[in-house]
Amino acid sequence: NKITSTMRLLNIIRQFNSQTGRDPYTRELLRLLGTWGYGESVLLSLEEAGFVERYRDRCSPATRRKCLFNRLIDKGIEYLELLDSAQKLLERGGVLGR
Repeated sequence: NKITSTMRLLNIIRQFNSQTGRDPYTRELLRLLGTWGYGESVLLSLEEAGFVERYRDRCSPATRRKCLFNRLIDKGIEYLELLDSAQKLLERGGVLGR
């Protein structure tokens, strides 16, 4: 389901960033997501929709190799905040288990 994949992918980017202090590059992100082909198509859709920004930078300060990083931008952050609010409302109403 594309909605579920979208939520998972955006959440993984958010969690990775909060845990490491940097944006994940695509290989890290898809490995964490556990799917390559479909995951990349969802990622490209999110970039096209303006939820994620993709940019090239050094993979690490110690290497010259360039990686394609993925960053949540305002629209993606707003989407996650709305989902979090909706989930809390559903939990309070007894629709979702806690």
